[in-house]
Amino acid sequence: MYIKKEIHSGSVLEIEKLQNLKFHFKNTKRGPKISPTPSYMAKANERRAKKELARLINNNFLSGDMLITLTYAKDNRPQTPQETKNDIQNFLRNLKAAAKRKGKELLYVGVSNFDYCGVPHHHLLLNNIFTKEDLQSLWQHGNINIKSLDSSGDYTLLATYLLKHTNGIFQDPKRRVHAKRFLRSRNLKKPEVTITIIKSDSWRETPTAPKGYFLISNSIVTIFNEVTGYPYQYYKCIRLTPLQNLRAT
Repeated sequence: MYIKKEIHSGSVLEIEKLQNLKFHFKNTKRGPKISPTPSYMAKANERRAKKELARLINNNFLSGDMLITLTYAKDNRPQTPQETKNDIQNFLRNLKAAAKRKGKELLYVGVSNFDYCGVPHHHLLLNNIFTKEDLQSLWQHGNINIKSLDSSGDYTLLATYLLKHTNGIFQDPKRRVHAKRFLRSRNLKKPEVTITIIKSDSWRETPTAPKGYFLISNSIVTIFNEVTGYPYQYYKCIRLTPLQNLRAT
């Protein structure tokens, strides 16, 4: 037997197959195990944060939504992490009020970061309910750069990009801006997770996609879990027909 975990987030279906002390193949072979070190746990937490953010984006945002970068004018930069935090919190508070005036609900995820020269900036992904003029009127500290979200439906690379430079900052209490690795609105829908116990003593080395999906072949990972030593498999599939109205589902 083994455990099959399916994570549905928008057009993306992730599948994990794992074994443990209770559910495993009759003649299963275990690999080497390690004792988790602080460094190992830090990297595991980074991977977990990236998956969590990618799934939230996949499950709540659509092609055409707005990826914005908020920058600071040279003479208008915050001097402390707390000032940086206050700036983005005030901006989000004003955004929510502006969305309410439009009769809309604001959805967002984001990070606060520093460039290589130590200059702060903010990345936010918003549902497409504002014009650039709307946004600029609410951000008085510098410029706003806006890009549109693509139509891929899988935004793992975007989540990786957003979190790429935040890890060092997050580990440094003196530079940390937020208590968590990324910001998110409370109204985001969580991915749908189903767990099934499969009564079989094998799984396919090369899995196949369920009906209505295609398999991302380079996503397949078959390894021994480093902590438990039990076999583990992961792969990702994408809907053949992308969801047209994610927020209505």
